[in-house]
Amino acid sequence: MRNYQELVEEGIINESINISRTHIAKVYKDQLIKFNNIGIGGYTENAVKVTKKLIDTTKKRLYELQPLATIEEKNNVKNG
Repeated sequence: MRNYQELVEEGIINESINISRTHIAKVYKDQLIKFNNIGIGGYTENAVKVTKKLIDTTKKRLYELQPLATIEEKNNVKNG
């Protein structure tokens, strides 16, 4: 299996996109925590009602972004 740096050098992983996706994944994770703390039926500071669909959609998007975030986290641990 190729390591992270090899994937970057071959152009398979674009570091700038990966960093952006990692940041976006963090935003979704923070939102999910907030929605769970508020609870279904409650409202956010922007008057958005927390629904099961909102939570499920946020979880789905976080799951879609997570593999890229995990690659970068592993790379940071190795290089950190």
